[in-house]
Amino acid sequence: MKERMGLAALRGFERPLVLAIGVFDGVHRGHQKVIQCCVQEARRLMGISAVLTFHPHPAKVVRPETAPRLLSTEEQDRELFDRLEVELCVTMDFGSAVQSMRAVEFLQLLLKSCPTLRAVVVGHDWHFGRERDGNFTVLKKFCDDHGLTAIQVEPVIDGETKEIISSTRIRKLIAEGRLGDAERLLGRPYAIQAKVIRGEGRGRQIGFPTANLETQNEAIPPVGVYAVRVTVGPKSWRGAMNIGFRPTVDTRPALKPILEVHVLDFSGDFAGRTVEVEFRARLREEKKFSGLDELKDQIAKDVEAVRAMN
Repeated sequence: MKERMGLAALRGFERPLVLAIGVFDGVHRGHQKVIQCCVQEARRLMGISAVLTFHPHPAKVVRPETAPRLLSTEEQDRELFDRLEVELCVTMDFGSAVQSMRAVEFLQLLLKSCPTLRAVVVGHDWHFGRERDGNFTVLKKFCDDHGLTAIQVEPVIDGETKEIISSTRIRKLIAEGRLGDAERLLGRPYAIQAKVIRGEGRGRQIGFPTANLETQNEAIPPVGVYAVRVTVGPKSWRGAMNIGFRPTVDTRPALKPILEVHVLDFSGDFAGRTVEVEFRARLREEKKFSGLDELKDQIAKDVEAVRAMN
């Protein structure tokens, strides 16, 4: 998949272009259905499939005080689009010029920028334009008037709760530590990307070295200990991850939770590398132990619990 910035990237194609438009935070099962529809329609037309998304997230600009904690970074989104076999990802700057456009103005800009545009695919609840004055009805009329196809994809329903799958619902599940439920709605385990940074080496001193993590992901599970899978490049390992304030060893707790992971059956050094951490299950809450011996015993139990999982 090719990734380009701005609508100008959509000029110059000779084949028909099919465009899926949305924010796609988390690229959950509902988003996947929209993107798969785009890819299928492009193949039917022997054209090009493209995703058009926005940066920053429109809510970060329009209502920053209530903007959601995002489920995925731009890099993760692109990787997920690539897995869905999208040919082109275009990221549009959600600056003042775009946010002030009425819906029809945006569609006119889109058509002008994409001479070979043939179809637009959106989700069931897609709104656009200043004051959200655009919806599928507006899109459909515009497309009909200009010889284009407008496709609205029906929502995906969670088979267990009978609720529509949404990023909002997934954020709530992650905040509650309900990772199995979040995985069901995402269609994959929830994962963050992080850079490994140097720590103080306390884990190594008690026989369980940890990699300290610095992440740009915003939606982080609550304080506690988790079974995870750590991936670096083509290789992955099981791990036990702590998110918290290390009350047993830190007399002056940090201002925000520290992320650290003990990688099972690994003896190298990840410092400076970027890793992906998939959350498999929540093992327990973080607690303060009487001392390092009790902490060490509990970590050994956490590692055995991780090993016992499939």
